[in-house]
Amino acid sequence: MAIALAGAGALVLDHIGLAQEALDRMLPLRSLVKDDIAAPQAAAFWLRLATLGTSGRLPRDALLDAQARGLRLCRTLGSRRLLHTGLCTAAWSLNMVGESAAAEAMLQEIADLERSGDPAWLRCTRLNLHAAICHHQSRFEESACLLEQQQAQLLAAPGEHSALIGCRSNLCVILNCLERHDEALAIARSALQQHGGATGASSYLRFQLLHAQIALDRIDEARRTLRDAVPVWRRDSLL
Repeated sequence: MAIALAGAGALVLDHIGLAQEALDRMLPLRSLVKDDIAAPQAAAFWLRLATLGTSGRLPRDALLDAQARGLRLCRTLGSRRLLHTGLCTAAWSLNMVGESAAAEAMLQEIADLERSGDPAWLRCTRLNLHAAICHHQSRFEESACLLEQQQAQLLAAPGEHSALIGCRSNLCVILNCLERHDEALAIARSALQQHGGATGASSYLRFQLLHAQIALDRIDEARRTLRDAVPVWRRDSLL
């Protein structure tokens, strides 16, 4: 029960911008995840730990160990959706530690698990992963195309606001890398008008908007964006 509650609580904390706090609560429980723990609970624990451990929050070996344990369990459970999650988490972890080629090699297996009736966010998870792999390899044009596909699918699906703002934030990063600052500015401004109150991705969108405005020499606009962004960044513990 403690393992299941830890995983569920970590998910909530992560969604409200408290990923490090969630990780701190999960780490002491690793020794409790024994063979007699129900496999779905154990798999969810290790996958959540791996997800929280990206961006340098866990040492490389600990991160790869968590994703490998989670994926190994997913392969035993006979659940297509859970295996899809396990593969995406494993590939994301590999990409984050510089193993982009190994992560990219997993994309076809992930695609083979997808069905036309799956929700848009699930089908877009692979696109987001592929775009991140391309980003890490400086394949910015490919990354932009993948994120534009993801944006189109999410716009066509109802109720995907959270995934959509994350996608648009990622797209603005790539467009700024490509010096397509006018496009980044337009997308960031539109997304903030629609979803500006959301935590997490909206904070990064404000940074991308600021980046585009400065690159386009729209300094007065950039000053206003910075003034409005600072309280949001403080709210989200980015300052």
